[in-house]
Amino acid sequence: TKDIVNAEKFWSFIKRGIDFFSSEFEFKSKLDLAKVYLFMDNAAIHYKTKTRIEYLDMKIKVIYNVPYCCHINPVEYCFSRLKKYLKTQTILDQNTLIDIVSEYLEINSSEIIKSAIKYALRIWENLITN
Repeated sequence: TKDIVNAEKFWSFIKRGIDFFSSEFEFKSKLDLAKVYLFMDNAAIHYKTKTRIEYLDMKIKVIYNVPYCCHINPVEYCFSRLKKYLKTQTILDQNTLIDIVSEYLEINSSEIIKSAIKYALRIWENLITN
């Protein structure tokens, strides 16, 4: 019953959003033409049979995100570079930590972000082509 209640709450949330946007003619016409898509992560609640039936009844198409993979998340790449740098530093207290992180980001943030995005794109390309 816990899963059913959660599925009902989730669908209620989605339905309120649909009702809200249905007041817009463009959204309503897309809904009528089955051209409304929900992009969701892989949380178990999104796969419940009751919820999936509701999507079908409303002609909503669901697109599920790929399972989480830290290797294709640029944020994870940035944090791994920062953590690697912090391991080489002597951190005496919170203020020292803040100073070290601030200085590191001030010097390296642009380069790290560019590298992270390039790294993620290379992995995506390998996933797609293989």
